[in-house]
Amino acid sequence: AELARFGLGFVQHWCARTASGQAWLQTHRLPAPERRPRPPWEGVGMYKLANGDEYRGEFKRSMRHGQGVYVSSKRRFHYDGQWYRNRRSGSGNLIVNGAGGEVVYTYDGQWHDDMRHGIGSCVYRGAEKYSGHWARNQYHGEGTAVDAEGSVYEGEWQA
Repeated sequence: AELARFGLGFVQHWCARTASGQAWLQTHRLPAPERRPRPPWEGVGMYKLANGDEYRGEFKRSMRHGQGVYVSSKRRFHYDGQWYRNRRSGSGNLIVNGAGGEVVYTYDGQWHDDMRHGIGSCVYRGAEKYSGHWARNQYHGEGTAVDAEGSVYEGEWQA
């Protein structure tokens, strides 16, 4: 309020050209939010999300769209496959690692609206396996499962 009575021109000159103006600016500097780069608008590129996750691949209207690789170090997963409007859609491969870096889960197959949907295969901890149809992240339709002891179930699944 005190500075307002002198006018903008005076305040700009005072801040830019005097030691007391510079000191005042340093004392009263407002915190500025960090400006994050935006994802590429179109084409192929790389984008690092605020949480540290990284995507390399195709973009359309600043969204993951087309072929790309998404890596999350914190959540320990890696997805390589197709995208549609920022959601996994089409064919893709998901690998989830445990805390020690070991592979605990893999899925290779079709995706729709960010869910396993269609035909795909998964392996859990290198022992339990399923290959067949999926609907909304669940076994659904014809499929074959093998448990850790080697028992096999082949048939129809209901989600």
